[in-house]
Amino acid sequence: MSDESVPISRHFVSIRGKYGDRQVHYRRAGDGPCLVLLHQSPQSSLEYVELMKDWGRHFTVIAPDTPGYGSSDPIEGPGLTMADFADCVAEFIRALGIRKTGLYGFHTGAAMAAETAARHPALVTAVAVNGYGAFNEEEQADLRANYLPAFVPAFDGSHLAWLWARLRQQLMFFPWYDLRAATRMRYDLPSPEHLQKEVLEFLRAGDNYRTAYGCAFSHDGGEAVAQLAVPGLITAWVGDVLASQLERIPPPPEGVAVHASPTRQAALDNCFELLSANPAPVPPASPPAQALEGRLWSEMVSIPGGQLRVYRNTDADGVTVVVQHDAAGSGRTVQGLAESLIGSYPVLAVELPGHGDSDNTIGEGDVSVADYRDALLQALDVLGLDAVTGYGVWGGGSVLLDLAIAHPARLRRLVVTGLIDHTPEEQQDLLENYTPEIKPVWHGGHLLEAWHMMRDQGVYFPWYSRKAATQLKGEPYLDAEMVHRRVVEVLRAPVMWRKAYHAHFRYRAGQRLADASIPVLLATAEWDVARDLSERLAGEHAHCGAMLLPDNPAQWGPAVAPFLKG
Repeated sequence: MSDESVPISRHFVSIRGKYGDRQVHYRRAGDGPCLVLLHQSPQSSLEYVELMKDWGRHFTVIAPDTPGYGSSDPIEGPGLTMADFADCVAEFIRALGIRKTGLYGFHTGAAMAAETAARHPALVTAVAVNGYGAFNEEEQADLRANYLPAFVPAFDGSHLAWLWARLRQQLMFFPWYDLRAATRMRYDLPSPEHLQKEVLEFLRAGDNYRTAYGCAFSHDGGEAVAQLAVPGLITAWVGDVLASQLERIPPPPEGVAVHASPTRQAALDNCFELLSANPAPVPPASPPAQALEGRLWSEMVSIPGGQLRVYRNTDADGVTVVVQHDAAGSGRTVQGLAESLIGSYPVLAVELPGHGDSDNTIGEGDVSVADYRDALLQALDVLGLDAVTGYGVWGGGSVLLDLAIAHPARLRRLVVTGLIDHTPEEQQDLLENYTPEIKPVWHGGHLLEAWHMMRDQGVYFPWYSRKAATQLKGEPYLDAEMVHRRVVEVLRAPVMWRKAYHAHFRYRAGQRLADASIPVLLATAEWDVARDLSERLAGEHAHCGAMLLPDNPAQWGPAVAPFLKG
């Protein structure tokens, strides 16, 4: 059976429960008995894509991003334990309307699956775990003290160099910080491209990577197995660093087996056999994401070619304001701007194709602003938004401007910050130099290249012309957290960030302004290279105005609120 027969869709479910209002992102495939997969830390459901294509031929496979990983909201509170994560899994299962399910987990997900089955047996038909920890007290104390240092962005990008070295070393020694022959592992180091995927999953979790990891290290693996009242298998392949810990588990309850498996595939096959022998009912269809008050919440919108992630808030009445990010951006890079409008307007931020969590619905080849415009329009159609106002930052402004020109009835007003308009000579220079290929290299130097490129964008324009004459005006905006977000988005869109920049550079937004028939506000901060151009264009077009914004982008929304109101 081909992969096309088991398509994987992505969803968000909104939960109001023990841990407050939160959203869980998950993948779903197949249409048979229900089976929930729980991933290791600091990964996400992405690690199960290939397994879902296989097991989705036999089950309805549902793989959530556990709290704080991938695209799921974190949970907070003092003294979190694996029992809290198990209760989160139970909340997730119930939120999907699932009566019973099989459970499978790997490493951290194994502890989570066993604890869920032990605490919520009425929800579980069988549990199979692969790579299960049973750490003693001395090991637990050592791991908690040393394995999970804080991950905080540094001004020089050194946190990224540490991360690359840490993940390489994690494949050489366990624990990664104990560099002895006795702790050395016999694995081949993966390619830089494979390690880059591990880096990206870590970066998506950020400092929260420590939460479920820490709970797994503190988990009483033997006690959880002893409490199982459903059919179970506790296994690991013999080469797994945790395989030897299976011997520490006391004799299990009847119906629960504990044994090693000779190969990785054998471990999976053994788990599959147990789960197949204890099938759960077929689950209901995935419910739509529900609105959460006072915050941005997400849903996946299906358009031709794939799915786009959108951030929304619907607390207020009136016309929706679309906040559109630029190249190498995402909903997270305009999150502060969008949040500043909550309560005044309905708010929508659409992640453009190939950015953030959105699929590349455009396909191969060059990309144009019109391509992004059409994808945005398709998302608006799915959401039933006939007319909106818009706030676009840099290239996002070009996308909204093109929408206003091509479909004037769909956009009532437009704010653009950082209007992009370059002469042919400037275009050629930018196309040749602005977007170097950030290609993973074995020593991780590409991460520092990305960091300094994005940081220098806050000092020079263009960033690669590091001269006094090209310094930006005003107070520099070099917050390490902000730079880190932009670097993460560049790394998450290794192809499309370059194509998007090229599309925006080719678009002569200044010339196209004359074709727009709606009110346009060209609002720029003092440090924005587009300030002089925006003020000049506003003076040349009767339907355009200009505004000087505060240096801090978090204050832009309230500043333009009167114009958006109309």
